[in-house]
Amino acid sequence: RFLAIVILPSCILAGFGLEKILRFLQARFRLKESAALTVVCLLILVSGLPKNLKPRETDKAIFRQIGEIIAKREGNHRVITVAAAPSTVHEWVSFYANLKYPGVFCARDSGTIGEDYGQFVKHLMENGIRYFLWEENRWPAEKIDFINTQYHQDFKELGRWHHPDTERIILFEVTGSK
Repeated sequence: RFLAIVILPSCILAGFGLEKILRFLQARFRLKESAALTVVCLLILVSGLPKNLKPRETDKAIFRQIGEIIAKREGNHRVITVAAAPSTVHEWVSFYANLKYPGVFCARDSGTIGEDYGQFVKHLMENGIRYFLWEENRWPAEKIDFINTQYHQDFKELGRWHHPDTERIILFEVTGSK
């Protein structure tokens, strides 16, 4: 409904403005109509170019880096499941870990939080999940504190990262030696 009320009438005003600019360029710089139109089109395109050339969401590069570490270790012959608390970080990491997998994969099916440590490790081992992504703001420390060294017998740390939205992120490989 706003299309008819605001946008369509403003097109008439924009058209008159463009026509005025074309006449100005033709009179002031003695350009042909086609040259003046080309200059106006280029100015319109160039005015939006810097915003489109600027890299967006560069802080999300660590999610790609984590996913690529997993993909490099596993290859792309099967779906790589990453256990984590349900979050967008988990979805991005799972996406990049399975980026070159030829099939279809849904990261939302693989989010996991166990009731206790033993049940959690058992679930990971039974389901063949080899990677666990710990996010500081998503994983409740009072439930299972993965920063505590007693848990490092079942998990091998593969890397640590920091992100402004999630604080610390740690990628573990599940060794399950318990």
